[in-house]
Amino acid sequence: MSDKKDITLDPEWIEEQVHRLAGWEYLNRHVRHELDKTMLPQELCDKIGVHKGYIHEMTKSIRKKLNAKQI
Repeated sequence: MSDKKDITLDPEWIEEQVHRLAGWEYLNRHVRHELDKTMLPQELCDKIGVHKGYIHEMTKSIRKKLNAKQI
């Protein structure tokens, strides 16, 4: 085994990849002109490999950050 730490076990790296995959799914829908089709949060979570409440948590976090910048 290598002495280097396995990057795939790093929580920060995992979070970056999950955000990247979520962005990729949104970009694909935009490019394919499928924005009018409903995508359930559970469907997106399944595609990016996270638990079913992840998108709700991510949305709350983004909303909190945006509201903090407005003040």
